[in-house]
Amino acid sequence: MRSQSEQAMPRRPPGILTVLPETLTYYPYRDDVGGRQYLHKWRGRKRQNNGNEQIITIEEFGCQTELIPDKPLGLISADKAINNKNGFTLFFFCDSNNRQSLSSIPIISKWCYYALNCGGSDIENDGDELPSSDSRVICIPNQLSPHEIHVHNSTTDSMSQTSINATATTGSATKGHVLSILKGTGFYHLPFLHKSRLPLLHLLGVTRVPSVIVVSNATGRIVTRYGWEAIEREGGPGGLLERWIDSSFVASKKGDGNDNSACFESTIVNEWKLDRSGLPLILLSTRTSSPSGTWNVLAHEHFLDGFGVFKELESQDAHHYSSTLGRQGVIQLLKSAALPSYGIAVDSSQLKVAFSFYANSMSIGEGFCLEYSLNDDTDWNPVRCWQSSIDFENSKWNDDFSVELNLPRVQVDILRIKFVSIASRDDVDVMFDHISLLQLR
Repeated sequence: MRSQSEQAMPRRPPGILTVLPETLTYYPYRDDVGGRQYLHKWRGRKRQNNGNEQIITIEEFGCQTELIPDKPLGLISADKAINNKNGFTLFFFCDSNNRQSLSSIPIISKWCYYALNCGGSDIENDGDELPSSDSRVICIPNQLSPHEIHVHNSTTDSMSQTSINATATTGSATKGHVLSILKGTGFYHLPFLHKSRLPLLHLLGVTRVPSVIVVSNATGRIVTRYGWEAIEREGGPGGLLERWIDSSFVASKKGDGNDNSACFESTIVNEWKLDRSGLPLILLSTRTSSPSGTWNVLAHEHFLDGFGVFKELESQDAHHYSSTLGRQGVIQLLKSAALPSYGIAVDSSQLKVAFSFYANSMSIGEGFCLEYSLNDDTDWNPVRCWQSSIDFENSKWNDDFSVELNLPRVQVDILRIKFVSIASRDDVDVMFDHISLLQLR
């Protein structure tokens, strides 16, 4: 049995969820936003308005939107002692100038309301609060909303306004209409200027919109990066959710407001609980067998005489040491410093990066990422991120780490790789002892 001091001590959510704040602006769900009202709304329910969760109305570009400015995410249970371990946190990345993003919003909103939340938790029945959902959707738009600095008071955050490349919508573009696209969705909103946005982009490895990254509340680890593809199959036009909503069986279950048996049973949610993507394996571009061949070394840098095949950028956050922590030749990266390589000639699409590193004082949510760039392309593509306490331990040399790169089937002559530190405190760093690039022949 835990002591009173242990019970009073608040816990932090695990893994990637540690990066999130306790509260965000929330847009209450409305079933009729898309111009269509669905049959199976349980009667007798009304909007819940608890304490400081005051619903306000704000106007942007002539569109009035209801929102709750500081709604708790519910990552920790009400007693501040036990982690809320059921369900998932969905990170939805979109762009209001991207046609696919705009069409995905109502699908994701409706599917999450009926499949994840089973009718939602913003409402109550005859004064009795419904069980709150363990899952949530956090929308991270790719642009700044004019009003977010007033709602979120985020002007004090010194944040790089990095955005995801997106194909622009032609014709009636909706640039900046962040509040209007989130209207009635049931989504939380992580604003563009929030200090957690860029670390999440790195930790989740996001490169495109729309995309939905599903994270387990129990472990804080990624369940799948194919959340949008799975939701689209089940919740899109002609999908199971749409047929379920339109069925006469569901219409008969709307009843007196006390019968919740008409809850949509999603096969995708059950798959996520088993750490599966929710998609048929044939749709996933994963290799099911080990590669055959020999790994040949293309570059092997020990940093004995400096940065070697890596660039020494004009930064005070990257340093070379001839000797430290029992190793000869070490590169130190502080805060968000980067270590990019010069171009390395390759003639294979199957590559591997092997490295040795030492992390100092990194907490969960901090770590480092690997990216690559092809030929003369100035854009960097994420490979993966490693996070403290999940992927590695602090204060020790982590040797023999490696990750494979399966390059796209295009003509590749030159490859550049880059390690990027993900930390925000002055006393946190990661050091590299050696980095090797190999190709499969």
